[in-house]
Amino acid sequence: MNWITLTADDIALNSAERSAYSESLLAEGETDRLPGILKDVTMQVRGAIRSCRTNLLADDPDTLPESAIYYAGALARYRLMSHFPGGVSEARATEYREAITWLRDVAACRYLIESPGDSDGAKAPKPAGPMFLTPHRTQSREQANGA
Repeated sequence: MNWITLTADDIALNSAERSAYSESLLAEGETDRLPGILKDVTMQVRGAIRSCRTNLLADDPDTLPESAIYYAGALARYRLMSHFPGGVSEARATEYREAITWLRDVAACRYLIESPGDSDGAKAPKPAGPMFLTPHRTQSREQANGA
């Protein structure tokens, strides 16, 4: 999988949302918020990826792993729609909450992020997360009872 740049197409607005977006665009003296939102979301997702010590980041600061694009799009869509006159629908709010949960899982190493340059045939690393080991016994049951 490759690391790619988050674009306006990845936000996947439906026709009603596109209409509301164009209506809310560019009030007098205002610039389009979308490029700034895309940049902020990219930094937020890369920050979560960086939080897990086993993850690697691509050198290009404007790229994300393909597996993160759906969640990054949901985050960006929510931020953009929060400025719409009608607000955010419940379905889009649910997608946003799922994206936030995914970000937390990434930061806690519970979600495997592909390394930059991984090919589809590459062997996957061990899953991230806590490792439970059997404790080493220092004494027997008889020794513990004092017998």
